[in-house]
Amino acid sequence: MSAIKLHCSHCCRLHSKRYRDMLQAQNEARSMACENCQRTSCLEAIEVPDSPPASAGSDITESTFTAITIIAIFTIFGGLLYGCLRDSPEEKAAKAQSRKEAGYTVICQKALKRLLIHPSTADFDWGYKVAYPEHGVSVRVGVTASNSFGLAIHHTGVCDLTVNGTVTDARLFETR
Repeated sequence: MSAIKLHCSHCCRLHSKRYRDMLQAQNEARSMACENCQRTSCLEAIEVPDSPPASAGSDITESTFTAITIIAIFTIFGGLLYGCLRDSPEEKAAKAQSRKEAGYTVICQKALKRLLIHPSTADFDWGYKVAYPEHGVSVRVGVTASNSFGLAIHHTGVCDLTVNGTVTDARLFETR
């Protein structure tokens, strides 16, 4: 099935109006101006198929277009996801500070174990407090360890460190 439409040879635009017969379309083409470029004498009546014929090439084109569209969507989605999940400079600084404090705590735990009578029984609390006085770093952590009689006693350990991680003082206080 086909339709008759007017085609502009200057701007290559196909007009939307359909005609029943070629003669009527040719008569109107002589008297009309193009809707797009406003020129006269550039319109011609042509027969246009209603739907493009299916061919093997169009299937490849459609599948290629679909693949490109899917890749583009995943690329855009991945970029947006990366942008949303990426750490801000403040978050990066906070994580670096947290890692540094955890390192100070491990150094303090090792120093406090050397002060215990039975270091193998040491059970350190999860919570710790890191302070930054003028002279360096101060870490406070809780530890439960056995004494010579096998009784578990809770202590609070305090370590003073330099900013590069050298222990300057380590103390244990018995807490109840």
